[in-house]
Amino acid sequence: MLICHVSSVHSAGDPRIRLKQLASVSQRYGRTIFITGDLESPVSDNKSDRIEIKKVSPGRKNRILRLLITSPRCILVALRFKAEIYHLHDPELLPWAWILRLSGGKIVYDIHEDYVSSIGQKKYLPRLVRKIFGYAIGILEKILSTGYRKVIAEKYYAKRFPDAVPVLNYPVLKDLLPINAFSACSMAVIYTGNITPDRGAFDMAAFHNYSEKYKVKAVGRCSQSLHGKLDTFEQSFTKQPIEVEGVGYFVQFSEIISAYRECRWLAGVALFPNTEHYREKELTKFFEYMAVGLPIIASDFPVWKRLIEDQGVGICVPPGDNQSIESALNWLKANPGEAQEMGRRGKELARTQYSWESQAARLIDFYEEILGERQAY
Repeated sequence: MLICHVSSVHSAGDPRIRLKQLASVSQRYGRTIFITGDLESPVSDNKSDRIEIKKVSPGRKNRILRLLITSPRCILVALRFKAEIYHLHDPELLPWAWILRLSGGKIVYDIHEDYVSSIGQKKYLPRLVRKIFGYAIGILEKILSTGYRKVIAEKYYAKRFPDAVPVLNYPVLKDLLPINAFSACSMAVIYTGNITPDRGAFDMAAFHNYSEKYKVKAVGRCSQSLHGKLDTFEQSFTKQPIEVEGVGYFVQFSEIISAYRECRWLAGVALFPNTEHYREKELTKFFEYMAVGLPIIASDFPVWKRLIEDQGVGICVPPGDNQSIESALNWLKANPGEAQEMGRRGKELARTQYSWESQAARLIDFYEEILGERQAY
């Protein structure tokens, strides 16, 4: 039995693919292969997990080369293995996916993002162009994925793909649950994950420089150009810039674990501006913050409020409202018992509802169903 995952875009260490799906699948089926266009990320030489990583040139850096050369090469490399299931992770692989049907394998398309709304985040494109591109990509994605089985990483993607199986991007808990990252005496908050303007880079910097008391640390990939813009932005203030770990490189999940283990955080934050792409997403970092016992301070989008405030694990504030952010942190400082209880509730919810282990079982059941269909055929 061979399962082959393919991505021309994602890192060889991508948490959803490498650390969750492949790790779970290899335990069940044995040999698994991950074909990726990522040429830079280190690959573990641990043979005991039975996961093989195949890197395909010319890589993923140049978008045009990736679309025209890397993507079809990834598909052709996958074809050689004659796998029972080909699990594809990028829409740009779909125009070439028909080639895999030549081997008789079943094709699964994994929807990581709402690519229609994500086009709207590309501020370097004129607004009208973004709307047209977003609409066109949405239509093409639906047409090209017709006839393939699908999984989604977020609940709200079911609006576009109602027939998809939810395999949600909850965290692996074994390294997180033992950590108690909350410190009632701390004056620092942590953000984890990629750092971009749409994910609150400038909002975090603005709050950091507004507050006389609280420090912000961000752990995640931040491009050199954005880091330079943050420095320029913060030169208008007198305080030091926010601490960023991950400038110019992909941050491995083990580094994020190490940051949580510092156990010196008052809260985990997600101070995102209001955008169509993020306001309905249940961010993976929320479940990580819960698992390590951190109260959450996040933007007050309705979906986020239901997840965070309604379950008593944090406080939601208006995007960009520095006074409200500081007031929320002041409340945590003034009420350490209640803040610690938020963290305790979060841990329990992570353990009982928001773990990758539950989703791994769903993925295995999904594969078993597909394999049963193939054998019947």
